[in-house]
This record gives sequence, structure tokens and C-alpha cells, in this order.
Amino acid sequence: MDQPAQNGSIANEKASLTRFASLSGGQFFRFLVFSTVIILLVVVFFGFFNKNNQRINLPSAQNQQKGDKVLAIVAGEKILQSDLDAYDLIYNAEAKYQQKVSTKSAELAPNDEVLMSLIRVTKIKIAAQKEGILVSDKDMEFEVKKGGGQEKIIANIKRYNWTFDDWKKSREMVLLEEKLSEKVSEWRLGEFVSVRWDVIPKKVEGNLIGVYQDKSKKALKIVEDRFSLGDDVEKLAVFLRSDESVLLDFTNNAVQFYKVDSDPQVKFMQRVVKAEKNFDWQNHVLALGPKIQSDLWCSEFACYLTRVLDGNNSKYNNLEDYLNAEIK
Repeated sequence: MDQPAQNGSIANEKASLTRFASLSGGQFFRFLVFSTVIILLVVVFFGFFNKNNQRINLPSAQNQQKGDKVLAIVAGEKILQSDLDAYDLIYNAEAKYQQKVSTKSAELAPNDEVLMSLIRVTKIKIAAQKEGILVSDKDMEFEVKKGGGQEKIIANIKRYNWTFDDWKKSREMVLLEEKLSEKVSEWRLGEFVSVRWDVIPKKVEGNLIGVYQDKSKKALKIVEDRFSLGDDVEKLAVFLRSDESVLLDFTNNAVQFYKVDSDPQVKFMQRVVKAEKNFDWQNHVLALGPKIQSDLWCSEFACYLTRVLDGNNSKYNNLEDYLNAEIK
């Protein structure tokens, strides 16, 4: 069991958990973003293209033309100046478009930033090959459906002079990264229903923390059996908010929940991974094994019933650790 947060400031954790333990998974997952989150521009514009927007292969010696400078070598694969020039068209696509249509000058990413991104993309492709990770036709069909269909996607990418195949290749890279991260990094997918005392008007500190821990545990035990049987956390939270015995000690908003979304990519963003700064509940979930349900557990400001739905054990805390250690 993890210990309470080490920063010594309940106020800081209170502010964080106010956002963290939101009333819907949609609000929560936007906050729960850690070091393995996909680089914003790259997830939209991933891929290797030449200057005519045709896909090229991983950088290799056979792509090299006379005078084409080698900028980096990743696991034996050369990254050439021509590769960087082509990738820059993708990485800076939005900024270049904004320069055309906006009176405000959009700032282009510098070459060193683009090169570091290209090196990372190359590592991901090599690692995906090494781990046997593929993107299926079914995966892509889901992506197209989620994007509103082929016609809508083509309309949205027209401003970049992309084809539908260009878009599909970019999405393949996004999925490769997600699948790779899922396989090689340590993570948990969990949900909870909680009763917090740091949001009630009464000031809770010192000996009162223990008193309210007991009150919170008592409230959660009302639904503990239903929780153990897999009942929906949102329904359990709604039930507790209407229970008069709970409302004697807590305000309605003290009962909160976090629910895992059904959308696969939202689920990916909801995963709890190791980061430099974790909250108590995240540390608790990471300490649990994949696919097990925890006992009732309390921090300094809330008690939780936590359900671990899925997870992966790995010696690597995140995808970046894996790439740095395994792909050089």
C-alpha cells in the first residue's frame, strides 16, 4: 500500500484531487495525462512522406542521394536531411496553414525539435517491428468511423493537401504508438467511487482526519458488496448521494466517481502510468496487480473503492523508457 503524498501539503493535493476525481470520465481523462501522452502535433500528423505527399519507408541507406547529409542513425537506420525536410512538411503543417490564413504569424517548430520528433517516430516504427505489432484493417475501419467517415475526413484534411491514404498512414502511426505503449510499459486501468472530506465546508485537520476516514469508510461499506459484484460506479455514486445517513456527515459533492470510457482511445488516455508526480490514488492503483480489485483504501483526504479492470506489468515505467533502453 502506498504512503500518503510526500509533499506534506494536503492543500495542494486537495486542489489536484478536486480536478482528478471529477464526476465523469470525460473530464477526468483530460487531466490524467502523463509522460507517455502522444506529442500533440505528431499524433495528428504522424507519418513519413516525401515532398509529393507520398509515403516513404524508414530512413535507410538506399534512400540516400549524393550529398544527402546523414543527421542521425537509429538502430542502424540512417535519418537523412531529405527525410527531415519531408517530415517537416508534416510536423509544421498546421503552423504553415495558419501562416497562410491568419494575420497573426504562427511560429514554426525549429529544426532540432522536428529532428527529435523524427528520431522518436523512427524508434517507434523499429520497435513496433521488433515487438510484432501491426495495425489491422478492423482498427482502421474504426478510425474512419470515429472520424465521421471518409468524406468528412477528406474535407478536414484538404487544407493540408493530404489524400485520404495520407491520413490513413498517419493514423496507423498513432495506433502503432498506442499498441506499443500498451505492450511494453507498466500501466493500470482503474475506476473508483469515493467519499471525500476535503470538499465539505467543515475544516478537517488533525485528529478530525481519522474521524472522517471512519465516516467515509462507513459510507462506502453501504455499497461495498454491490461494488464487489461489478456494479456501475456511477450508479453507486448516485445511490450514495441520496442516502440520508451519508448526507448527515458529507455534502452531496463529496461522493465522486471515476468511470472508464468504452472508447478504446479514451481508455488509452485514462491509463494510470508511473510519473514523477503521482497522487495517492494513482500510486495505490499502480501498486495493485493487473485485473484485480482492491480493498477499501483511504488517503489523507478521501476513501476509495477501486476496481482495476486491466493492466500490464513491465520493467519500463513508460514508452519513453523502453525506447531509450531498447532502440539505440
